[in-house]
Amino acid sequence: MDTLTLTDRQRRHLERQLRSTHDVRVYCRTLAVLDIARGEPVAAVARRLRITPRAVYHWVATSER
Repeated sequence: MDTLTLTDRQRRHLERQLRSTHDVRVYCRTLAVLDIARGEPVAAVARRLRITPRAVYHWVATSER
């Protein structure tokens, strides 16, 4: 997978969302997208968050829309 590219505005929005959410699912999804955008491998992100790589791919694809 190529690295996900986020604009500064998108990154700031996701970082604010990460700090303000109380929903664990939103937190994990947001953290995964930010980590992928930083260049971390999907497998490492999935392992750390205890989710499937498929879920990470789905979240990244959804964030690119």
